[in-house]
Amino acid sequence: MKEIKISGLKSPDCHVILKHLLPLPLCDLLKPHVQEALIELSIFFDILGAKELKMDALEQIKAQISTTLCNLEKVFPPTFFDVILYLSIHLVHEAKVGRPI
Repeated sequence: MKEIKISGLKSPDCHVILKHLLPLPLCDLLKPHVQEALIELSIFFDILGAKELKMDALEQIKAQISTTLCNLEKVFPPTFFDVILYLSIHLVHEAKVGRPI
């Protein structure tokens, strides 16, 4: 069987994977703490990428994203993290200023 690789994706493609496809296989494959961290990240992008932004939901995910990133740091090796992942901390503020992203 050939090895399947995912590469060359554009930003909208990655968002679709994070929001819709990633949570599906997590239920049976990963340990519960890994599942929770990835699902929290998925929910973050789901709320942030919604057509209609709700300010109370934005405040909630703004408070939660730091904890989510810390949980991801406990699970994944340092090579998983780059600047783009840490920029998610600032996305809530940007969404408030510029509205839906």
